[in-house]
Formats: sequence, C-alpha cells, structure tokens
Amino acid sequence: MEMAVGTTRERLSPIPQHIAELTKFRDERKQLTFTLMNGQTIEGAIRWFDEETIHLVTADRQEITLFLHAIVSYRT
Repeated sequence: MEMAVGTTRERLSPIPQHIAELTKFRDERKQLTFTLMNGQTIEGAIRWFDEETIHLVTADRQEITLFLHAIVSYRT
C-alpha cells in the first residue's frame, strides 16, 4: 500500500519549553544576562546552543561558550 505525502498520522514530539525559549531568544538576537555559579554575570546574545553549552556573542563582539551546568539563571 502506498501512502500519499502528508497523510501520516504520527505526531511530532513536543519541543521542550526551555528549548523553544532559547530558540526564540537566538532568532531575535535578544541580549540576555547569565549569572554563573561563581557569581559572575555575562551579557550577550545566543549564537548557538546544544544540550551541554550556550555560545554567546557579547556587545564588544567577543564570543564565549558557557557550559549549562555553570549557569544558575538568565534574564532578559
């Protein structure tokens, strides 16, 4: 039996909220402030992220990769 394109009944798995939010911030190039476990704060826009890291570009064009386990919080 041949199935036409687009007739599948499989559901896509939902995107986790934190991934959707980071994707939105990346696409909007929104400046975020990250607070690290040592108390340091870093401001920048997300260039890319994966399951372990977030790569930022700061206002002065420096590029920084943060490990997610080092981040306590972030805010817009």
